[in-house]
Amino acid sequence: MWGLFILYSTLYSFLIIQDDGGDMSFRDQKKYLETLKRYERNFTREEAEDYKMFVKMQKDEEDFDSISLKRLKEMHDKYNVPVDPKKYNHFFKKKEEQ
Repeated sequence: MWGLFILYSTLYSFLIIQDDGGDMSFRDQKKYLETLKRYERNFTREEAEDYKMFVKMQKDEEDFDSISLKRLKEMHDKYNVPVDPKKYNHFFKKKEEQ
């Protein structure tokens, strides 16, 4: 786990990371982590290590670097899939007038 943290730290120090203009606030990070907590049992080993690292960074109130933010967003998008409301429309059909 610390190996990944060191890897991310080294990559961050060697790479020039371009900001996409949208920083994630502390509140958004917390929401993402709370959402991912529900899916923690479905994570692969690597994702579980990343998630634990994110939680520790959040508890220490450290700022997420852009690599960590990107990884957090990818994990959130992978596991938090919005439900398609169209598949429930047949339960709420209006009565046909005769």
